[in-house]
Amino acid sequence: MKNKANSLSISHLNAPHFAPLYKYNDMYDTSLINLIKAKGYINFNKEVEYFINNDKWLYLPSNYLIDNEIERIKPDFNLTNKISSYDEFMVTLKEAIIKDIKKAENDFKGYLNVIMCGGKDSLNLLLLPWENPVLVVSAMPNYLLVKQFIKDNGLNYKVIELIDKKPDINKEILINCCRLNLHMSCAWHKHLEEIATENDKKVIFWVGQLGDLLLVKPGWINKTNTYPFLGCGFNYYKFYNTITKNIDTQRIRESVKFRIGNHLIDTKKIFFKLLWKKYAHLQGVHMGIINEHTGAPVLSGYHGKNCWNVFTNTDYERVITRDLRSDFGRFLFNKTVIYPETNPSPGPYFQRKHISDTQSFLNAIQDVGIKVYN
Repeated sequence: MKNKANSLSISHLNAPHFAPLYKYNDMYDTSLINLIKAKGYINFNKEVEYFINNDKWLYLPSNYLIDNEIERIKPDFNLTNKISSYDEFMVTLKEAIIKDIKKAENDFKGYLNVIMCGGKDSLNLLLLPWENPVLVVSAMPNYLLVKQFIKDNGLNYKVIELIDKKPDINKEILINCCRLNLHMSCAWHKHLEEIATENDKKVIFWVGQLGDLLLVKPGWINKTNTYPFLGCGFNYYKFYNTITKNIDTQRIRESVKFRIGNHLIDTKKIFFKLLWKKYAHLQGVHMGIINEHTGAPVLSGYHGKNCWNVFTNTDYERVITRDLRSDFGRFLFNKTVIYPETNPSPGPYFQRKHISDTQSFLNAIQDVGIKVYN
C-alpha cells in the first residue's frame, strides 16, 4: 500500500502516468482493489448499478465508485497561456518529451521499453531517441499497419502481435471494480503479463494516451462541450436521460450537450477538467489495470512532468488550431514521417462479456473474504 508521501507524486517510478489516485482515510493508491482489501470490507454504492445495466456502457462516470467510503483525488491545474506560438510549442514539447523518457530510462536503467502502438499518438513515440532496448507491440487490426510504419520510416524495431489470450476473469473483475466495461475497452492483459515475466519484470509499458486530444483541433475543442454538468451529481444523469429519451440518435443527443456547453464554459479550464473527469478515468484506469496485472510501470509519453507542464501552459486557442500530430512527428524525426492512411479500432472483447456488472464483482469480492455492506 502506498502512503501519502509517495502516492501523490503519481508519475514517480512505478505509479502509472495518468492513472487515477484514490484515498481512504490516510491511505492512497492508484489501485482501487488494494484500498478495498486494506479496509477489509466494501460499503457498496448502489447508485453505480444505474449506469451498467446494458452491454453498451463504456465506463462508470468518474465521480462514482463501487465503494462509498473511497474517494478519487482531484489534481490541481495551474493553467497559463505562456506558450502562444506554434514554433515555441513544437520546440518546447519536443524537449519536454525527450526529458521525460530519459528520466524514466534513468529511473529504470536497462529496462525494456515496450511501446504499445496503434494510432499516430503512439507511433510518434517510436521516433524518440530511446537508449534502453525497445520492443513494439500492437494488436489487430493495427498490427500490420504498425509493421509497415516501421518499414516505411526506416526504423529498426522488432514488433510482435499482441494476442488477447485467455484471461484470468476473476482477477480482471476484482482489479476493474466495475469502473470500465471490460467487454468494450480492455484486452491483452495476459500477454502483457507474459512479456513482463519473460523479462523479469524489467519492462516499462509505454502508451500514447490522449495525443489525439492534446494535439488536435477539433478534437480538443469539441470534447470541452461534453457533459458540461459533470459535477452536478446523480440527479443530472437521470434528468438528462429523461429529457433526451425520445431522441433517436446518439449524435443528436451529443449535440444537445454541445450546445448547452458552449454557453457555460471557460474552454481551456473545462478541457483540463474533462481530461481528469473522463479521460484520466477511462484511459487512466486501463493503464492502472495493466500495471496491476504486470507489476511493471505503465507510462504515457504525453503525461510526464515536463510534457504536462507544456500542455498546461499552452494557449490552446492560438496554438492547437488543427491536427498537429504529423507536425510533431516531423519535429521529433527531423524529416517527414510516413503514417498509415487509416487507424482502425478493434471490436469488443467477447471473452469479457457480462463480467463488468456489480453482481459479478460482489461475488468475486466475497470469494476472497471481503465483506459487503449496503
